[in-house]
Amino acid sequence: MTCLVVVTVAFAARAAQAASSTGASLRCEVDVPTHPQTPHVGKPFGWRVIREAEVLMSGDVAAVHVNGGWWATPPSQSTAQPHASSGNLPRGGASTGVLQFVSQRPTSGTDSLGRYTGVTVQWSAGNGAPETKEGTVWETGCRSYPELTEGGSAVVFTSGFPGGAQDTVVPSATADDGVLSNWPLTRAVHSNLTASFSWASEFVGPTNGPSYGAIGGPIVFYSGADPTGRSVAPVVVSPLDNFKVGSSAKTAFDGTPAAWAPGTLGTVESLPRGYEHSWVVYSPAAPAGVTAAVHGYGRAMQRIHNTTRVDDITVEKLQYQTDNGAEYCFCTEKCDEKLLSTKAALDASKATPSVASLSFQGGWWKNPKLHTAGCAPWCVSSWEANTTKFPTGETFKDRWNQPFQLYAPYFCRDTPYAAQWPMLDSDTALPGCGGAPAYAFKTPEPDSSEAFYTWLMDYGKTHWGMSSFEPDFLHQNFVCVSEFLANATAAKVWFDGMSAAATKQNLAMQWCMATPADVLNALSYPSVTNFRVTTDYYYGHSWDVGRGSLLTWALGVRPSKDTFWTSNQSDIAVGLGGCPHGGCPADHSNSGAVLHTLIALMTTGPVGFSDAAGRTNGTLLAATALQDGTLVQPSRPALPIDLSYGSSWSNGYVLATQSGGEQAWGWYVIAHQLSAPFQVVPTRDLYGGPAPSASVLWRTWDGTAGACVNQSALTAACASPEMPVLPAAVKGEAYYHPTLVVGSVLCSSQWALLGDLTKFASLSTDLFASVECTPRGLQVQMAEFSGSVVVTAVGHARVVTLVARGGQTLKLGSD
Repeated sequence: MTCLVVVTVAFAARAAQAASSTGASLRCEVDVPTHPQTPHVGKPFGWRVIREAEVLMSGDVAAVHVNGGWWATPPSQSTAQPHASSGNLPRGGASTGVLQFVSQRPTSGTDSLGRYTGVTVQWSAGNGAPETKEGTVWETGCRSYPELTEGGSAVVFTSGFPGGAQDTVVPSATADDGVLSNWPLTRAVHSNLTASFSWASEFVGPTNGPSYGAIGGPIVFYSGADPTGRSVAPVVVSPLDNFKVGSSAKTAFDGTPAAWAPGTLGTVESLPRGYEHSWVVYSPAAPAGVTAAVHGYGRAMQRIHNTTRVDDITVEKLQYQTDNGAEYCFCTEKCDEKLLSTKAALDASKATPSVASLSFQGGWWKNPKLHTAGCAPWCVSSWEANTTKFPTGETFKDRWNQPFQLYAPYFCRDTPYAAQWPMLDSDTALPGCGGAPAYAFKTPEPDSSEAFYTWLMDYGKTHWGMSSFEPDFLHQNFVCVSEFLANATAAKVWFDGMSAAATKQNLAMQWCMATPADVLNALSYPSVTNFRVTTDYYYGHSWDVGRGSLLTWALGVRPSKDTFWTSNQSDIAVGLGGCPHGGCPADHSNSGAVLHTLIALMTTGPVGFSDAAGRTNGTLLAATALQDGTLVQPSRPALPIDLSYGSSWSNGYVLATQSGGEQAWGWYVIAHQLSAPFQVVPTRDLYGGPAPSASVLWRTWDGTAGACVNQSALTAACASPEMPVLPAAVKGEAYYHPTLVVGSVLCSSQWALLGDLTKFASLSTDLFASVECTPRGLQVQMAEFSGSVVVTAVGHARVVTLVARGGQTLKLGSD
């Protein structure tokens, strides 16, 4: 009888093993067979991810679909039955083939994540190409990073094909489900990690539980009873590269249950030589909640991909928009004059900050079939002006006289551009691509993408003064194009081309209706500055930005909410096309206007309003920006508090953000639609919040200085050392009205900076470059900006107000 030895290969730094159970380093262990021919005897193939002495994740099989069928690591002798196959069988009609062990080798080194040790196991899947009579070589790897450069620890799994692979399609696979490789096929996660959430599909939509398919994203496993992570820290799992074809299946290859079944998308037909796909399991370095875990994961991803972003006026200054839900989105005639009349009214209003750019959408381009069954929604025939809507044509941009953000989701089947550039046709027979409307469109071939978009963007700059570009329907641009589903690299080449063109043309981009895979893919694209994380304002509910904002922010790009009105315009909106025929959503009320405006600012993305002429609430907009339109933003997007990820949470929306870096000097808590009063505990609920020993003055924002100042004295409303209880929402007109609570550091000298009390983000780094406590007061360095603001501070319960200019240094107190 031939014997088999199973060697357990474990990799981790010894020092890491002494860490606490909530923040210990990760390491991987793999049970490796050492005999090339004999099935497992006794202990079967398996792997584990361990944090200290606890197994966080584990699996008992690896499988790959090549040469027309599934091939899996052999079962143990005690259960020596072939794995059932849910896909094609290997050539010859056998049931799932057995992977033959070839070799294993240790690995070690240092890369952008940090130092690692690991192992790579080489397998052979039989029934290779007939002319070679050799099996496909598949390499499964596991690397342990006990201490990441950016903090935390990680395990990286790799799936490689040195000679490529053929006949890889899994017949049942779609863009929503199915993989061609099962490594690391996870059977179980730690029993304390009772909950999970992810992001999936368009608008980087959050979902409770895992996400699946190539339209899914990272998954967070955490304790539903303790999302703050004090008992057990969360774990984040994600593709590490090849994001557009990084998928996750709902079950294992043989139909058995799986907690996480990542792999290359099962619709891919073949893999090129040297193809490798990687996945990461990330753990924070110390006890940490959901927000800290996702942030740490994102910092590691940014480091790997050397993420940077270009400047973009659309996220820096106030914008007027014409997107779906804007009052003039569906304008049909003399639209140029209507928009210019709106701009004239805004320019004449002393209360309204200056608008700095126009997001120009609404079907201004040539397309005689727009909004008909003959083309995909909003498809572009050519970027020449539709003179029925805009009689003045390109001269409109000269009369508006500000930078434009232009829009092109895809191109109509009749586009003249197809005669100049090789293009692919969408396939309306693919899942989610037919129906009414059908997504019938053309898009540049991957190898032509850079040349085409370089030309298109140059045209936009030359003819329309474009400074920013918005491609839309990115979800459909992927799932409705057969080439992108069948070819492992085609979609990436297509996006690489668009990004390279934007870099050449010095343009920023907003990506819309994008999937989490698109956000990951954009880690390497400096020109992509923001992602829409809400549905269109037209449909309502576009204030729900929180969980989508968490992922985009972690990956180094700004979240964006859709357009909004600054006042209730339901009386005219249906006639203008700003609302559905059945009437406007309830959140288009005046209280909803405050919520939408506040949330737009607190995303740190574009603040783009879209009122009808003469209907803008300039005072409300003034809470978002300086008079020249410069946005006054927090230092990061407002994010849900960790408690709201708990399995028992059902109390509306509570988000928080801050001003300042690690040594923040201000915090903002936003609450809306609460079903019951809620008490925020700053040291528990505010990520980056005040230290337990810190003193903070809390106030509820009302947009004026009157709530805080009464004849040079600080009122009780702004003198509370305790966070006020957040109130439940009031039914009726005020239901959507948000509560904004602002906290200021109270120095030991009893001085505190309250900032510009007319601004939502009153302590913004757009106003204050630094705030330092001195022995007897405060030293405040004003940021560089045009004009001046009124600054309010308090010392020993007495108020000081003064006018401060950009760049000025303020010394307050008796220093």
